[in-house]
Amino acid sequence: VYSDRKDPPVKELMKERGAPFFHFPLSFQSEKKREDEKRILEHLKKQGVEWIFLAGFMRLFSGEFLRAFEN
Repeated sequence: VYSDRKDPPVKELMKERGAPFFHFPLSFQSEKKREDEKRILEHLKKQGVEWIFLAGFMRLFSGEFLRAFEN
């Protein structure tokens, strides 16, 4: 689970279930958005993530970010 919040309620649940939790603080400034997305994409790829599910979790991602997982 990835979150832009440091301590969301799901963090404790992930800990209890032995699932990973990653915190990625985001700037939400348009000039930094691409940099933030790049950092997250690099981490997702290092983790071998093939699917992403967006469930009210962060803010709007760019089409470029989403296309990285379109297949």
